[in-house]
Amino acid sequence: MEIYDVIVVGAGPAGMSAALYTSRANLKTLVIEKECPGGKMIKAKKIDNYIGSESDPFKLASNMFSQVSKAGAKYVTGNVISIKLENKIKKVILSDGKEYNGKSVIFAIGGKVGQNNFKYDYYLNKGLSYCAICDGSFYKGKTVAVIGDNDAVENSVDYLANIADNIYFINIEDKESTRENVENFTKVTDYEIGGKDVVKYIKIGEKILDVDGVFYEVDSNNFSGFINEITTENGYIKVDENMQTNIEGIFACGDIVYKSVKQVVVAASQGAIAAINAIKYVNQNK
Repeated sequence: MEIYDVIVVGAGPAGMSAALYTSRANLKTLVIEKECPGGKMIKAKKIDNYIGSESDPFKLASNMFSQVSKAGAKYVTGNVISIKLENKIKKVILSDGKEYNGKSVIFAIGGKVGQNNFKYDYYLNKGLSYCAICDGSFYKGKTVAVIGDNDAVENSVDYLANIADNIYFINIEDKESTRENVENFTKVTDYEIGGKDVVKYIKIGEKILDVDGVFYEVDSNNFSGFINEITTENGYIKVDENMQTNIEGIFACGDIVYKSVKQVVVAASQGAIAAINAIKYVNQNK
């Protein structure tokens, strides 16, 4: 039976950062990703706030993947459906029936913002963005709308208020922004985004608001199905300062772990922390 030292589930910036560290520590590392390397990062229009790189998201993802591969990590495409604990071995099971065994597992499966069958997803990079901090600078002096929840006030709306001239905040909950250039709409349950080829307006009831762009900032994480024994909180995997879950040898990092700032640089740093502690765990249990 082949046993990996570390199995990383997810190949976004958190997962690839983790795999780089574990591979460079000469641990036998497997990365499992159900789509393509880069995760949610490749949905961004451009990434120019990742220190040391002003890059097309696909190029940045490609560079990360190339570096991880050169370090020695093995990569497979597959959809993880469950994890079974067999003493200290973690059996990772894919939807096609394949199974991989690991001494440790790092969850880096990302968040579901903008990936949960959002009906206007076809406007992505055509006036629709899932990250105000990532893409806000492209709307300097323009009019935008933010669709979000109460958390979006500080995380998105107030940030954009320093960049855009006018903001329409469409909140599915009840909190309002107090910024002068923000018009608030609370407890909104129905809206329509429109435009022939790019976003041109958002409609709330009978009111049509002309906009240059829309930011969708509704969090919809719901970690479930992989492993019942793991502790979650509000849909996120709960970890300590070492990115360790409640299960010995299982770590989590990136957007599946709750954090107030969701950026590539934060995900990558959490991946490094998870990896360093996974390395310690594997070495202590040889």
